[in-house]
Amino acid sequence: MIMIHGTVVAGLQAEVKVTLILPDRRNVEITCVVDTGFAGALTLPPVAIEKLGLPFVIQMNANLADDSNAMAPIHRATIGNCST
Repeated sequence: MIMIHGTVVAGLQAEVKVTLILPDRRNVEITCVVDTGFAGALTLPPVAIEKLGLPFVIQMNANLADDSNAMAPIHRATIGNCST
């Protein structure tokens, strides 16, 4: 089990800093807001995925909080150290 440490900020949002190791071996640290229903997958806006150059893997059916389903593109990223 991996312990991830973060902070609670204004608006009571939980945030963690995540270091992504990009395909070209660069490290990029981003701040992520953690959903209270977090189940192990991170989501990024499409513009961030494009800027980071994350490779597309597959389309996947995702079950949303309102119990509806939507197709979601899955991209590969390697996560390095998580810090506060």
